[in-house]
Amino acid sequence: MVKPYRALLFVLPLMWSSLALAESTHPGQKEPALTQQDLTARHVKACDDHYARRGGELGYQEARFKLTEAQKSAFAKYRQDSLAAAESIRTACHANGPKLGSKPTVLERDISKEAHLKLELQTLQETRPALEAFYATLTPAQKEIFDQEPDNKPMKAGKAKPRPSEKN
Repeated sequence: MVKPYRALLFVLPLMWSSLALAESTHPGQKEPALTQQDLTARHVKACDDHYARRGGELGYQEARFKLTEAQKSAFAKYRQDSLAAAESIRTACHANGPKLGSKPTVLERDISKEAHLKLELQTLQETRPALEAFYATLTPAQKEIFDQEPDNKPMKAGKAKPRPSEKN
């Protein structure tokens, strides 16, 4: 005989999946197609958001490290180089926006991706000396903070990320 809670283990996923596959409340109604102007605006926003995110990361790092006077000049150079690199990526991103009335071919997308990766590599190489100089000024405790993998997932409202000491 199947116990009730075991039956629920089988029935609930089926119910949830049927709800997910159910038709919308407005059958036959499609979302409006995006105009070229909408696509361009989205692209520009994405380019600008990338630059703003980098600036925010640098501000967070500066506040979190509680830099000494000796470290501040090395960090200023690192910030300057990082923002210059992010600005060059933003400029290239703006220039590589969607073209009016045409979709790129697979070859064009591949070429664009290659150009972006080359630019990313170039900016990494240009900022590395400033990063190395700044990293050399950090204390072991600051290096431990800096060496942590970034968490690029957006935080959900009201949920703080657990600290490493709080994990089970």
